[in-house]
Amino acid sequence: MATRKTPKRSSKTVRPAAGYARRKTADTAAPPAAAEPITAPVAEAAPAPVVAPTPIAAPAPIAKAAPAPVAEHLVPPPPVASAPPPAMAGVASAMASLAALDDALAALDIASFAELPTPTEIDDGAPDDDLLPPGHVPPGDVRSLRRADSGEFALVYRWATAVVIRRGPVGKRGTCRVIDYPTPQMASSGYARECTRLHAEGFGDYVD
Repeated sequence: MATRKTPKRSSKTVRPAAGYARRKTADTAAPPAAAEPITAPVAEAAPAPVVAPTPIAAPAPIAKAAPAPVAEHLVPPPPVASAPPPAMAGVASAMASLAALDDALAALDIASFAELPTPTEIDDGAPDDDLLPPGHVPPGDVRSLRRADSGEFALVYRWATAVVIRRGPVGKRGTCRVIDYPTPQMASSGYARECTRLHAEGFGDYVD
């Protein structure tokens, strides 16, 4: 059995390789002290500019309206003449025509009847009393008659259920007769008979 030889230890100092030495130094070296954080100097904020307050204009004073003077005595304005409307102008023209007709009738010495008298309103005077003869009469059951050869007049009209007959010389009252009938229809028939009888005697309708 071979005897194992113990190697001799050299007295030379074995230097480690450079790479190893640096790695060992880096690994074994004490860690560097932590660097203190560098605080950047804080710049002081510039003071805000002072803005001068804008003066507020005072509102203009509101002028108070002076009160209107109160008149002690109010005088109405004078009326302004204006032309009448067409309807009123027609009425005025008709009234003027009626007035002219009345003047013409008065000149002819006749009596026109706008409304005939009722049987109770007939004035019973003397037949020879002076009285204008009847002239124009309103429309309806009424006739104004004249007889030229004798100068007589006759007025015949129906009033409700009565027939009135007035006749006599022109310019005199004449006589008046009233005939009452039971109904208006019978009075109309009686009125027609009286007109027929007077026409047979020579009376005709009055004309201007």
